[in-house]
Amino acid sequence: MMDDLSQQEKLIDQYIRENNNTAAVAALYDLIVKYAKNKNFMKSESLRDKLIQLDSMALNEIVKSGEIIEEEKAKSLDQKHMQLWAKLYNKLTDQESNMLYYSMTEACYEKDKILFKQDQINNTLYFIDQGQLKMVYNKDGVEHPIKTLGPGDLAGRETFFSISLCSTTLITLSSIKARLLNADVFEKWSREIPSLGPKLLDHCLSLEKTSDLLTSRGFSRRVYKRVKVSVKANFQLLDSQDNPIGKSFSGELTDISVGGLAFDVKSSQKKTIQILLGRKVNVRFNLPESISQHSVIQKGRIIGANYLLFNDYSVSVKFDSPLNQNLINEIEQHSFK
Repeated sequence: MMDDLSQQEKLIDQYIRENNNTAAVAALYDLIVKYAKNKNFMKSESLRDKLIQLDSMALNEIVKSGEIIEEEKAKSLDQKHMQLWAKLYNKLTDQESNMLYYSMTEACYEKDKILFKQDQINNTLYFIDQGQLKMVYNKDGVEHPIKTLGPGDLAGRETFFSISLCSTTLITLSSIKARLLNADVFEKWSREIPSLGPKLLDHCLSLEKTSDLLTSRGFSRRVYKRVKVSVKANFQLLDSQDNPIGKSFSGELTDISVGGLAFDVKSSQKKTIQILLGRKVNVRFNLPESISQHSVIQKGRIIGANYLLFNDYSVSVKFDSPLNQNLINEIEQHSFK
C-alpha cells in the first residue's frame, strides 16, 4: 500500500515538472484523502500544504481535503480521554479539539518519577489520564504534601502560561499515563487557529491556583515585605562560576525586599525574556546619598517575569544572600519620585 502511495507521489512530481497542474491537483487531492484515511495526518497535511503552494485557486480541492482531514482526525480521537476532559473539549469547536488533541504527545511514567521540580523551569502542561501523583513544597529541606492529583487533573499550569520557575515539585505515586503539551505549540496555534490558546488559558484560570493552595497551607514564596523603589540598575548575567556572560543591560527597579527585587525592562521579544529565566545575575545600583548604604551589589537568580504593556516586562530576582533589614527600612522611608 505504501509503495503505491509513494509511486503516486512520484507521479505528482512528474506532473508538476511537465507543468500539468490540472493532473497534479487531482492526484494530490486523491493522495491527501488516502493518507488521511490511513490516519497519517502529518503526511496528509504536508501534501495539502503542497497543494496550496501549487495552486492556491484550487479552492474546491483545498477546502474539501481540509474537511476530510478534520473528519478523519475526529474519528481517531481517544474517546476515554475525550470523556475525561469533556469540560474542556465541550468549550472547543471540532477543529480546535483536533488541534489540541493532535498537538499533544502521549507519555507513560513509573512510580517515583519527578515530572517537574521546585525552582526549576517547566514548559510542559500535563493532562493526567491515569494514575496518581503528589504535589509537594520543599521548605528548609522538608517535603510538605500540598495536593494529590489523578485522572482529569492538569499539572504545570503556573509555568506553562507565564515566565516563572516552578513553585512546587510533582512526583508520581504510581505508574501514570499522561498527554503532554509543550508551550511552543502556541506559535503554531497563533498562525493556524488563534482562538484555541485563549480558550485553553480560560479553562486553566477556572481551576484552583497553586499559589492559593500554598497560601492555604501557610506557605508563601513572598517571605519578605516589598517596598517601592525607583532607581536605575545594571544587570550582568553570570555562568555557574559567577563569570560574566555577554553584555550587561539596564532596567528600572520598582520594588525591593530583604530577599529580592523587581525591575522593569523593555523587550519586543517574549523569548528574550524567557531566556533570562533561571539565570544567575549580578545587580548593581546606587541609592540616594541620604540612605546610609549608597551603593548596592547583589548576586541572585531570575525567578520570573510578568508582561505589562507596550513591550514592558516586570522581572523578579531572588538574592543569594539577604540584604540588611535596616537598609530596606531606610528605602521605605525615602520618597522616590
